[in-house]
Amino acid sequence: MDEAHRDPRQPPPRAADTLRVLQITDTHLYAESEARLQGVVTETALADVLALARARCGPVDLVAATGDLVHDGSEAGYARLRAHLATLGAPVHAVPGNHDDHGRLEALAGDGPPSFACCGEARIGPWLLVFLDSAVNGEDWGHLRAEELARLDAALAGHTGPAGVFLHHPALAVGSAWIDAIRLREPGPFLELLRAHRRRVRFVACGHVHQRFEAVRDGILHLTTPATCIQFLPRSERFAVDRSAASGLRWLDLLPDGRLRTGVLRLPRAAPAAVAPAAG
Repeated sequence: MDEAHRDPRQPPPRAADTLRVLQITDTHLYAESEARLQGVVTETALADVLALARARCGPVDLVAATGDLVHDGSEAGYARLRAHLATLGAPVHAVPGNHDDHGRLEALAGDGPPSFACCGEARIGPWLLVFLDSAVNGEDWGHLRAEELARLDAALAGHTGPAGVFLHHPALAVGSAWIDAIRLREPGPFLELLRAHRRRVRFVACGHVHQRFEAVRDGILHLTTPATCIQFLPRSERFAVDRSAASGLRWLDLLPDGRLRTGVLRLPRAAPAAVAPAAG
């Protein structure tokens, strides 16, 4: 896990034996392409972040889309989401967030090109990546059902190489009272499972919190990533938007020996807000 916390202006040149994964999260698209969340046109912000990724990240092996992808759950929003993510030219694995419509997200699954999958697993090189559904219908907080934990346990038990896990809701507190109240509920069984497989699991990457966060527990790196739209103010007691923080994405370089290198890329400046922010 060397260089796990480095954050250069762009990822280093990718070696031939290195796998590059991009995490795109909390896109919050709508049925209408000009719709705003807290004054920001979310589709424009997503397009700008993806343009940044194409310019700076080079060839990508997989895109992880970690939830709250379409704010209003609209069919039109999901169709445009898939079209936008396809511009990265890599297979997409998505997990639902608390704003997503499960059925419509699952309906995007197909061979592409590029391919699109909802949850499931991906094996790339020696790495196993597991995508979990932590969304609970009608709730902002998350929960991992027993069958999801069993699926993760079986996948890790059947794999001898390094592994990573993606889901929407973080298991660890990030230090903002209102966000921590809607993170993963009853995270104990998940954290214990990770601890049991700590020789394999290198990282857990989540969305939901609209900010960068990194912490290590039981030798496993827990990550959250800036949203492609608005950012939440870190360490806030109540809901607050960080107007100074720019949209972004996370890159993860997966090395063949099981090491991980990761960093965050942001747009040069924060997206401008409208004079009268829309409720979100």
